[in-house]
Amino acid sequence: MTKYTLKLIQAVNDWQRGGSVNQKIKRGAALKEAVAEIPIKFRQTSDRCYRQITLSEQHLRRVGTKYELLETVSSWTKCERIAKDFKGGVPAKGGYQAVIFSIIPPTGSVILDLAALYAEEEFQAAVEKYKDHIDAFYDGIDRYRNSQQEVIIEIDRVSLSALYCWGGYSSPAARLAEMFFCRSPSAQERIWFQKLMAKSEIQAGAYWLCTPKAVARVNERLKNFAKHVSAKPIDRRNRRN
Repeated sequence: MTKYTLKLIQAVNDWQRGGSVNQKIKRGAALKEAVAEIPIKFRQTSDRCYRQITLSEQHLRRVGTKYELLETVSSWTKCERIAKDFKGGVPAKGGYQAVIFSIIPPTGSVILDLAALYAEEEFQAAVEKYKDHIDAFYDGIDRYRNSQQEVIIEIDRVSLSALYCWGGYSSPAARLAEMFFCRSPSAQERIWFQKLMAKSEIQAGAYWLCTPKAVARVNERLKNFAKHVSAKPIDRRNRRN
């Protein structure tokens, strides 16, 4: 008898469907219960995992003052590229700030290495066997399968030291060329500069800043910003009693 039961596959399917915060909590609990009977190798990993998170100003303040972000059961990926491309990559300019955290999951924190489970032929066979009995199969497993190289991790907080990339925007390529030459470049110089950007893997517009020293500098600026904002007195003039 297969160890990959309908209960397990339904729990995986429900998790992959996504949903609201309350649904996430409920589905995470159901998944933890369902994976209890499968081999321990699927509930641990030594692979580095990545998670893209979009932060509001309130979240940025906490990261900058507490040096951590509160977490819960959440989806991570083993693939850096998937983390960078998640939800269209860097958010629209002027919106929320996106970051990517990177961790080696602590012992006991992995609920399910879904990427490893999908690589198991017996699990794939069980999915085919039960697919007609799975509620919303085409919104979950059938839609995503192993496309997100997912690892489901439960930790209560993630440290600022785990911050791997900052999402940001550079000036347009034409402006970067002007800044490089300190004047308006000629047509030939613009072509040369475009080749230089390509060789250096520099992209105008939206980008992920992942150089360790640069990320550390941004982290320090975040700390200073958060402390400055937190130290401001609250303006009560327009507050209602």
